[in-house]
Amino acid sequence: MIRFFLFYILIYFLSISSLSAGLRDCKNSLKKLTIERNIYRTSFSSDLSYLDRAQFNKGHYPQWNMTFSSKDREMFELDEDFLDQISLRKSLLAKNKDKVLMTTKSKQFKSASQELLDYLFEILPREYPEYYSRNKDILTCLKTGESFKRVNRKIHPLNIIAQIVQEDVAILLPGRGGHLYIRGGVLAFPTNWSLPSKIGENMVQIHEGIGPPGMNLGEAIERRMMTLKTAYEEGNPTFVKRNNWFVMNDPTHAQPNYRDSLYYDGRITSKNVGDKLFLRSESQRIKYLPKSGAFVFTMKVYNFPLSEVANNSDAARRLYEGLELYEESARLRGELPDDNRMVKNYLSKYFKKSQLNREIKESTPTDTKILQSAKISSSTHLLRLSKPKYFQLTPGDALRITIETENGSESRILSLASSPTSNYIEVSAGLSDSEFKKAFKKLKVGRKVQIEKVSNGLRFDETKPIVMIAGGIGITPCRSFLNYVNSQKIKTPIYLYYSNRSDIAFKNELDQIQKKNPNIQIKYILSKPKSSWKGQTGRIDKDFLQTEIQNIPEDANYYIVGNSSMNQDTQSNLIKLGVSPDRVHTEPFESHTVSNVPVEKMKKADKVCFCYNVTLGQINEAIQVGAKNIDDVKNMTGASTGCGNCKCKVNEVLKCNLKP
Repeated sequence: MIRFFLFYILIYFLSISSLSAGLRDCKNSLKKLTIERNIYRTSFSSDLSYLDRAQFNKGHYPQWNMTFSSKDREMFELDEDFLDQISLRKSLLAKNKDKVLMTTKSKQFKSASQELLDYLFEILPREYPEYYSRNKDILTCLKTGESFKRVNRKIHPLNIIAQIVQEDVAILLPGRGGHLYIRGGVLAFPTNWSLPSKIGENMVQIHEGIGPPGMNLGEAIERRMMTLKTAYEEGNPTFVKRNNWFVMNDPTHAQPNYRDSLYYDGRITSKNVGDKLFLRSESQRIKYLPKSGAFVFTMKVYNFPLSEVANNSDAARRLYEGLELYEESARLRGELPDDNRMVKNYLSKYFKKSQLNREIKESTPTDTKILQSAKISSSTHLLRLSKPKYFQLTPGDALRITIETENGSESRILSLASSPTSNYIEVSAGLSDSEFKKAFKKLKVGRKVQIEKVSNGLRFDETKPIVMIAGGIGITPCRSFLNYVNSQKIKTPIYLYYSNRSDIAFKNELDQIQKKNPNIQIKYILSKPKSSWKGQTGRIDKDFLQTEIQNIPEDANYYIVGNSSMNQDTQSNLIKLGVSPDRVHTEPFESHTVSNVPVEKMKKADKVCFCYNVTLGQINEAIQVGAKNIDDVKNMTGASTGCGNCKCKVNEVLKCNLKP
């Protein structure tokens, strides 16, 4: 009896102990899950303007969605989510530092990290003065009050970078076989991958199995990255920018492949698809670091409910098109794509299918008749064209026009010169000795040319005062907008400063526009005027701007339309004079000439493609790593194939380098 009683007591205590341990394990699991949910939490982006600038309908693969930029403000972007995302990264570092931040003992890696930090110390106070100030080697965050030393032997530069920008960062170094390898970085917000899973791999290995059939995507990206090095060596420092996108059922900001719990929010139906599915997009940048010879790859995550995308009809349309392109590319790979029908049906409710069909027509080359062909100044020729019935234009739009020249069919992108509301279309071109320009000025009334609408122009904000600074043929979009303003009776204050060499295109018309609208003020300035000129002479330089800016409202937006050097100088001068970089917008155009120097006598820094500033050195680099035809050169360097002059010169370089 006593033995039975003791046995019963033992079982009781063992049960209590087991229950207590179970409750303790349950409590720890709940605590761990709570921590996980706090860190891997739902987070939506505040910057809705991203939906306007992101590419969804330009193909599913990176090489179909890469452009070049030299604007420091576009390399790293700070916005309203800054504090929340910096705080979230700190939480992730506290929990999984060995997975979020990885470094190596390599001197080159440390040098690359310091070079990137030095770059950030230089650009952040200049481009984001509302976020950062700098006093010698101390950078202070005005949002948090924290200060950071530029050189700190106790702290790795990546630790500081992780606390001052929203972007994740990966450092790539050249290695075996000439490939670029990920050696470390800060990765808090990946999309189903992590640094531990990719560290030590090169771009070819990372992108294995991704891309269209027969193409090694990793090699294509590496080639594009190497052109950045060549461009820097030739005095043209730029970086690559692109974005990817996914429609997902997970709205968490950080999605590494090592997290313990996955997000799940029930069954998705046609009624709740707008709230249960999310658009996730990474804004990515690739930059060459010349001192260390490394490359930096940055990623910034944007996350929106599908319902937020639907509220922007243009974004909804572009995402719809993107989903169709994704289905097509998936079929090419022999895969069965996810059923996008529910998402496409949802998005299609928020834009008109007729609008999509119209825009498809607008972007398809169309023959149209010449109504007028006239030389309007010593350096400018204008064409008036019949306007297709389905064309709907807006201020700042541009057209690709294709005509027959001595070199065959050639295309140029020309800004709209007439008001978008006119029942005809006008385009103008500066005269030169290029084959296109010679053919352009010879076009006769009644002949047909081919046009298509493209979206690469300025977008004017009519709610704030507007300052337009035009050089040469850059007057074209300004003339279009001024005519539109008068036709729509818009009362926004507008200031136009128009600089040219020896004469003023459209002067009589511009004078009449100014007479009709007291809100429009126009000033002309010539650098090499004729003796009969009684107006202002010189250039739109810093002194000129300093005088004029005193009479312009502080909230005005500035729109600069000139060649690259004019745009850069004017933009720099405006910022030095106190104009916020956010209020300075540019639209560059290049002189579409062609080098007459034989390829054998050209230097590496000589331009081959004037349309996109691509040099002989960049094209030679592309050929050395595998470019065999003009399409390869275009993909690797961004060189134009629509311009006949550029196309001929690129082909000349190819023939010279690929001789049997």
